[in-house]
Amino acid sequence: MMMLLLPSSSSSCCCRCPGGQFHGAPPRVMAPRRGVTRVYIEKRLGVGGGNASSLQDMHRKELQARTRDQLQTLELSTSLYDTAWVAMVPLLGSRQHPCFPQCVEWILQNQQDDGSWGTRGFGVAVTRDVLSSTLACVLALKRWNVGQEHIRRGLDFIGRNFSIAMDEQIAAPVGFNITFPGMLSLAMGMDLEFPVRQTDVDRLLHLREIELEREAGDHSYGRKAYMAYVTEGLGNLLEWDEIMMFQRKNGSFFNCPSTTAATLVNHYNDKALQYLNCLLVCSSWLERDEEIMLDITTCAMAFRLLRMNGYHVSSVELSPVAEASSFRESLQGYLNDKKSLLELYKASKMKYALKFPFYTTLDRLDHKRNIERFDAKDSQMLKTEYLLPHANQDILALAVEDFSSSQSIYQDELNYLECWVKENRLHELKFARQKSAYFYLSAAGTVFDPEMSDARIWWDEHHKEELYSEQVEIVFFAIFNSVNQLGAKVSAVQGRDVTKHLIEIDDGSWGTRGFGVAVTRDVLSSTLACVLALKRWNVGQEHIRRGLDFIGRNFSIAMDEQIAAPVGFNITFPGMLSLAMGMDLEFPVRQTDVDRLLHLREIELEREAGDHSYGRKAYMAYVTEGLGNLLEWDEIMMFQRKNGSFFNCPSTTAATLVNHYNDKALQYLNCLLVCSSWLERDEEIMLDITTCAMAFRLLRMNGYHVSSVELSPVAEASSFHNSLQGYLNDTRSLLELYKASKVSIAEKEMKYALKFPFYTTLDRLDHKRNIERFDAKDSQMLKTEYLLPHANQDILALAVEDFSSSQSIYQDELNYLECWVKDEKLDQLPFARQKLTYCYLSAAATIFPRELSEARIAWAKNGVLTTVVDDFFDLGGSKEELENLIALVEKWDGHQEEFYSEQVRIVFSAIYTTVNQLGAKASALQGRDVTKHLTEIWLCLMRSMMIEAEWQRTKYVPTMEEYMANAVVSFALGPIVLPTLYFVGPKLQEDVVRDHEYNELFRLMSTCGRLLNDSQGFERESLEGKLNSVSLLVHHSGGSISIDEAKMKAQKSIDTSRRNLLRLVLGEQGAVPRPCKQLFWKMCKIVHMFYSRTDGFSSPKEMVSAVNAVVKEPLKLKVSDPYGSILSGN
Repeated sequence: MMMLLLPSSSSSCCCRCPGGQFHGAPPRVMAPRRGVTRVYIEKRLGVGGGNASSLQDMHRKELQARTRDQLQTLELSTSLYDTAWVAMVPLLGSRQHPCFPQCVEWILQNQQDDGSWGTRGFGVAVTRDVLSSTLACVLALKRWNVGQEHIRRGLDFIGRNFSIAMDEQIAAPVGFNITFPGMLSLAMGMDLEFPVRQTDVDRLLHLREIELEREAGDHSYGRKAYMAYVTEGLGNLLEWDEIMMFQRKNGSFFNCPSTTAATLVNHYNDKALQYLNCLLVCSSWLERDEEIMLDITTCAMAFRLLRMNGYHVSSVELSPVAEASSFRESLQGYLNDKKSLLELYKASKMKYALKFPFYTTLDRLDHKRNIERFDAKDSQMLKTEYLLPHANQDILALAVEDFSSSQSIYQDELNYLECWVKENRLHELKFARQKSAYFYLSAAGTVFDPEMSDARIWWDEHHKEELYSEQVEIVFFAIFNSVNQLGAKVSAVQGRDVTKHLIEIDDGSWGTRGFGVAVTRDVLSSTLACVLALKRWNVGQEHIRRGLDFIGRNFSIAMDEQIAAPVGFNITFPGMLSLAMGMDLEFPVRQTDVDRLLHLREIELEREAGDHSYGRKAYMAYVTEGLGNLLEWDEIMMFQRKNGSFFNCPSTTAATLVNHYNDKALQYLNCLLVCSSWLERDEEIMLDITTCAMAFRLLRMNGYHVSSVELSPVAEASSFHNSLQGYLNDTRSLLELYKASKVSIAEKEMKYALKFPFYTTLDRLDHKRNIERFDAKDSQMLKTEYLLPHANQDILALAVEDFSSSQSIYQDELNYLECWVKDEKLDQLPFARQKLTYCYLSAAATIFPRELSEARIAWAKNGVLTTVVDDFFDLGGSKEELENLIALVEKWDGHQEEFYSEQVRIVFSAIYTTVNQLGAKASALQGRDVTKHLTEIWLCLMRSMMIEAEWQRTKYVPTMEEYMANAVVSFALGPIVLPTLYFVGPKLQEDVVRDHEYNELFRLMSTCGRLLNDSQGFERESLEGKLNSVSLLVHHSGGSISIDEAKMKAQKSIDTSRRNLLRLVLGEQGAVPRPCKQLFWKMCKIVHMFYSRTDGFSSPKEMVSAVNAVVKEPLKLKVSDPYGSILSGN
C-alpha cells in the first residue's frame, strides 16, 4: 500500500526536626500474622515467584526494547486520498504524463470489490472519508485516461452511497464541504457521469457556495490558511501567491501531501516537487518495496538520495547487497553490472566514477557530460531490447535549451570579471597567480542556475581574498570594495545587514571565530569532535577532509602550553585523537607530534594516579569523552544529576550515553534539543499550535524556564480564532493550550480536562483512563483518515502489562495493610474512621512504580494513623487521654506502659511499633539513623492538635496568622509525606531536612490542604462549633465579607500556594532532590482530588470508585481484547 506522511502529561517545628541515634531498649516489633501477610512479604522478596515471574520480566524487557526501537523509527501513515492527489501531479515539461506513475499503478491495483478505495474492514460502514478517497482515485485515473472499468465501478459506488455525503450527522474529514463538492465539479468538467439525481448533485455543490459565501468578508490569517489547506476543492478560485505564503522549509504545504500535490497540479514549484519525491522514495524504502529492495542499483540510489536529503534511513537494508561476497552472488554481480557497482560505490561514499567520486565532481560538468551522452532513442539490453520512455526527447530538448542559454550568461559574467580584475589592479601584482577563470569555474560549475548570477560573482571575487598577503593597498581595496558592493546586494535580498558575515573566512573548522581572530585550542577541539561525529555515521566525507586539513595546519597550537585551553584539554583532545586513529582517520601531521600529544594524556593520568579523592573522581567523570573505556562506568553514574545530566554538560552526558545507555541521560538530551528548537523558533514547532503548546508544557514541567512569549501569540483568544486551528475549532489544540495555561481529541476529553484540572488528577487513574480509551487501530480524521503508527500496538501491550501486573501488587499490599490494621487493633476504636482504602489509594495512584512498595506502605500506614489520631483529638479522647498520649511519645523508648486507657494503649502501640519498623528500614536505606526524626514529626503533630483542642475547649478565637501557623502542621500531612521521602531513592542528609526549601515545600503543600479542607468542611465544622479559616475570615472582618467571599479569598491563597509549590518542584536549584520534591506535589494533587468539589475524604462513598479503578477492577480495553493473555497472567 502506498504510504504518505501525516500532516501531521508550629510547621518549622515539624520540618526542622533533625535525625537522631537509637538509644534505650530495642524497638518492639510485633510478629507478623501468617497467611496473607506472609504471602505478601514473600512476593516482595521474590520468594516463590519461580519461572513465571522470570518469564514475565523477560517479556516486559523485550516489549520495552521493541517499543523503544519503534518509537525511534520513522513510520508513515497510510492515506489513499493523499496518494490519489499525488497521482494527479503532471510531469514537468509534459503535462500529458504523470509525474508519479507508481501512484497511478497503485490505485489500479488496490480498488476494493465494491468499487471503493478506502481503509475499511469487513462490516465497517461506508464513511464520508471513503467517498472522498474514492472520488479522488477516480479523478486520478480519469486524469490520465486509464482504468475505465475501475472508474465505472468507482462512480457506481459513489452513486449508491451518495446520501452519506449529504448526511451531516456522519463524521466528515476537515473541509469536506469544500473538497468533495470541488472534486465533484472537477469530475463533471471531465465529463464523468454519476448515477445520481442532478438535484442531489446541485444540493452538494450549493453547500460549497454557502461555505464560501458565509465568511467571504473574513480576511483573517486563519481563514486564508484554511482556504490554502483545502486548495484541492477550490482550484483556480485561489490566488496562488497567497497559497505560497504557507509553504514550509521542507517544500510542503502544512506537511500535507494532498495540499502540496493540488498546489503542484495548478502551480509548479521545485521545492514542493522535491518534497513529494522524497516522501515517495522514503515510503517505498520503509515498506521494503521489492521494486527497490530487489534491485541493487535502485536500492543503492534510493539510500544515497534519502541520506543526502536528510532522511535518517537505516543502512541495514543496503548491507546485504553492499558486501562484496553478496554482490558476487547476485544476478548483477554475475553479469558484472557496472551500473550497480557504480551506485553501490556512490552509496558507500567504472572509469569516470572511480576517478571522480561524487564529492569531487562539479554539477555543471556532470550535466554537460550527461546531456552529450544522452540518447533519447537509447535502449537497455537485457533478455531483449527495452526502449526508454518517449518523454526522453522532451527532457533532452529542455536540458539542451537550459544549458545553452546558461552558457551564454556564463560567458558574459566571465567577461565582467576579467574587467573587474583590471579595475581593481589585481593583474598588476607580480606575485599573484591569475586564476579568475578557475574561480569562475568553481562558481558556474556548482551555482549554475541562470538567476543566481550575483551568487556566482560573489563566489569568484570572494576567493581573491585568500590569494594575496602583500601589496596591502591594492589587495585591501579590492576586497573592501567587492565585499561592500556584494554585501549591499545580499542585504537587500535578505532584508537584513549581512556584510559583516561576508568578512568571515571558511577554513574547514567548526568554532566561534570572527575575522582576524586567532585559532584557539577550543576551536581545534570542537573541530575534531565534529569530524569524529561525521566519521561515526560515515557522512560528509568532504567536510571530514577539510576538518582534518584545518587540524593539520594548526596542530602546533594544540601543543602550545602558552595558549589558553579548555578544561581537561590534555585528556579530551588526545583522547579524541586516539579515537580518530581507531577510525582510520589520517591527519596531515608528523607522527612524532601526534605521539607527543598522546604522551601528554599519559602524563596527566599518571601524575595523580594515587589520588582517590572525590574531586579527582569528579574530574575524571567530567572529561569522560577523553577516556572512553578507561573509566569504571559505575563510578561515573554517581555524578548523574536529578535532571539526568552529568554536570549539566551535554558533551559529558552524550559521551556517557555512547558507552553506557541511560534513560534519564537520554531524556535530558531530548529535552535539551526540544528546548533548542523552541529557542530557535523551529517552524515544525512554532507553526503548529498543538505542538507549540505541548512543547511549552513539557519543557516547563521538566524544569526548563522557557519564556511563554512564544506561546502568547497563539494562546490569546483573538489569535487562536485567527489561526487555522481556531478556524477549524480544533479541540486538540484547545486542549493543549488549556493544559499549557495550567502548568481536543473528543468533546468528552475536553469536558474531563475542564472538570479535573491536571493538579486534581491522580496519575494512575489517568493511566487507566488513557489505556482504556486507547485504540491501537485508531485513526485521525483530517482531510482524510490517517491510521496511527503500528508501534501503538506494542505501546498498548506494554501499558496493559505494566498496569495489570502493578494492580496485582497493589491488591497484595492492600490485603497486607488490612491485616496490619487488625494486628494493631485499630479497627476496635469506635471513634476512628476506617479510611485505609482511601489512604492506600492516595499512595498507589501516585507512587505507582512497582519497585516503590516500601514507600506506598509507609505512606498508607501513616495515613491511617494520622486519621486515627485526628479523630482521637477531635472526638474520641478526653483531655487526660490526649495529655497521656503526648507524654508517651515524648518519652518514646523510655515509656513505662503508663496508659490512661485502653484507647491510649492501642493508639500509642500502633504508632510506636510502626514508626520503629519504618525507621529501621529507612535508616538502612539512608545510611544513618532517622528514627528520631520520625518520632519528632509525630510529636509536632500532636502538640499542634492539642493547641486546637485547647482553643475549642476555652472558646479562644485565634487570629488568622495564629491559626494558619498551627494549621499547616495540624492538617497532619507531615507524618505521611516526610517519612516517605526516605523511601523514594535519594539520600537526605540532616542539612537537607533543616533546609528552608524543605520547610517551604511542606508549608505550601499543607496550606493548600488546610484551606481546601476548611472550604469544603465549613458547614459541618460550624455545626460542631469548630473554627476554621473561612469562619475566622468572616469573624475578623466584622461582618464586612460574606461566607462566599471568604471562600473566594481562601481559594486565591490556595491558587497562589499551588503555583509557588509547582515552581519550587520544577526548579533545578535547591537542596531537596527532584524525586522528593515531586512527593510534595503528589500530595498536593491528592488533597485537590479529595477536596476540590466536596469533602471526599470524609465521605464514605465519594472515592470508592477511584479505589476500585486503581486497585480492584481489571482494565476494560476499548477494542476487542488482543491482549487477553496478558490480562489473564499467561
